[in-house]
Order: sequence, then structure tokens, then C-alpha cells
Amino acid sequence: MNGKVVEKGKLTQIVFVCLIIAVSVFIANTQGYKVGYAQGDESGYLRGYDEGETVGYIRGHDVGYTEGNETGYGLGYSIGENYGYTKGYSDGNTIGYSSGLKVGNEQGYTKGYSTGYTSGNSIGYSEGYSKGLTTGTKWIDPTYRQMTDFLASDTTNSLVYHDPTFTCVDFAATLSKDAYKLGYRCFTVDLAFGSYGHMINAFNTTDRGFVYVEPQLDSVVQVSIGLNYFVSNGYQAPSYSDTITKIVIIP
Repeated sequence: MNGKVVEKGKLTQIVFVCLIIAVSVFIANTQGYKVGYAQGDESGYLRGYDEGETVGYIRGHDVGYTEGNETGYGLGYSIGENYGYTKGYSDGNTIGYSSGLKVGNEQGYTKGYSTGYTSGNSIGYSEGYSKGLTTGTKWIDPTYRQMTDFLASDTTNSLVYHDPTFTCVDFAATLSKDAYKLGYRCFTVDLAFGSYGHMINAFNTTDRGFVYVEPQLDSVVQVSIGLNYFVSNGYQAPSYSDTITKIVIIP
């Protein structure tokens, strides 16, 4: 049988060469892997970082914006509401107080002045003249003729009515004063029309008894409980009921 015989030395060389080639391939492969891994890792990292940063920024921005907006809105709304309420309350309270004080003061003064003046003038005048009657000149009750003559010459009716500085109370006081100057006793009379009222005068004449007088016109008038004072005496009807409910004669 024929066969090629290879020398032992050459076989060893072949094996050695193959071994070297295998080792070289392994080393080359290992080096290439390391280089490729390093480059791929760096490239992948950079690419992943860029993409991750972009995606993360967008997602983080959306979530952060939403949460921040809600938190900021709630906080801002709360602070703004508190400030607005405090500011509004303070300004409103100041302005409202000033406005209310002004209006209340004006209305209160007018009402108080009118009520106080009417009451004080009536009481003070009556008390003063009452005391004057007992300590001063002896006044007399006039006859009906003396009374009408006095009214004809008196000028109280020429005065001008002006609420609240010169009202029916002032007219009645003026007529009484003028009568006392002539020595005639003159009464003031307070007529009540429910919640309203009116002040006139009266003389206790020696021949006709009590006679009522409207001082704003210096004229004799009819007065009795249940009578419509203004209408029954030919005067213009007021906006309220003028039915007499009470008569108070003040000496």
C-alpha cells in the first residue's frame, strides 16, 4: 500500500504554524472585540444619552409643568384671594364707613335737630312763659273782638316757613310772644295726627271761650278730635292723614 510519508519535523512545523495562526486570530479577534466594544459603547452611550435626555426632558417638563402649575396656581390663588379679600375688606370698610358716617350724620342731625328743636322750643317756651305769668306782669284773657283786632294787626303770618329752621313751632311761639307783649294771655296747642303733628295757638276769650288760631295765617280755625284739620279749615290736604287724634293745650 502506497502512502505519502511526512517527515516528523515538518509536521511539527505545520502544527506550530497553525497554532500561531490560531493564536493570532484569537488575539486579533479579542483586540477587535475590545476596540469595537469600546467604540460601540461610547457611541451607544452618546446616542442613548442624547435620546434619553430629549425624551426625559419632554416627559419631565410635561409632568413638572403640570404639577408645578397646579401647585403654583393653588398657592397663588390662595395668596391672591387672601390679599384681595383683605384689601377689598379694608378699602370697602373705610369707604363704607366714611360714606355711612356722612349720610348717617346728615340724616341723624336733620332728624335730631328737627325733633329736638320742636320739643325743646315748645317745652322751653311754655315753661318760660308759664313762669313769666306767675312772676311778671298779670296777663288777661282778651275778648273775642280784642283777639281779632290783635290778629289783624299782627305780622306773624308774613314770616316764611322754612323746615327745619322756622316751622309751625316757631310760628306759634312768635304769635304767643306778640300777644303777651300786648298783655294778652295766649296758649300754644299741640295737635297730633297719629305719627305727625302740628302746632297752633289758642285764646281763652272772655265772651266766647276757647278759640283756636292758625299762626301761619293769623286766622281762626276749627279744632276737635276726629276732625281733618287742614281739609276742614280750607287748607291744602297734606300727603298724610290730618285727622286730629290728640289735643294738648300748653299754657
